[in-house]
Amino acid sequence: MKKQELYTPFTGLSILEKSKIINFLESNAENGHFSKCEITEAVECAMKERPSLGGFIITIKNDKELLGALVVNSTGMENLNPKHRLSLFAIARSHRHNGIARSLLDGAVQQAGNDLAIQLEPGNGEVAFFKKLGFKEKYVEMRLEDQKL
Repeated sequence: MKKQELYTPFTGLSILEKSKIINFLESNAENGHFSKCEITEAVECAMKERPSLGGFIITIKNDKELLGALVVNSTGMENLNPKHRLSLFAIARSHRHNGIARSLLDGAVQQAGNDLAIQLEPGNGEVAFFKKLGFKEKYVEMRLEDQKL
C-alpha cells in the first residue's frame, strides 16, 4: 500500500530518513544533475537545519521502499516570485508512469497553497508533464557564468 509522508520543519526528519531521501534523490532525479552536496543543502534548508525560510518534503513509500520524493523550499517572497520553489523531484525508475509523480505534485501544490514554481533546464522532457498539470512558462532565467563584465 502506497503511503504519502509530509515532512516540515515542525515535524522534523530523522537522520536515517534524511539520508534515505538524499540518496534516493541523488540516484533518481532527472530534472537536473545535482550533486549530493546540492541535494543536502536543499533538504536541510527545507527542514530549517540551515538558516533559511524552510519548506517541506513529501515522499511516497510502498511499505519501506521509497517510490518518490520531492523537496520544496520557501522563497519568502509574496509578490515578486512564488512563495515556494520545487527544488528537487524524483520517482524511482521502476515505478515511473503509474501516478506517483502526479500524486506527489498534487500534495505539493496543496501544501504550497497553489503558489509553486519549478525551474527546468531547456530541452528537459518533463516540461510537457508540468504543463499538463497547469504549470506555465513565465520567465527565462539567465545566469552569468564565470565571466567578468
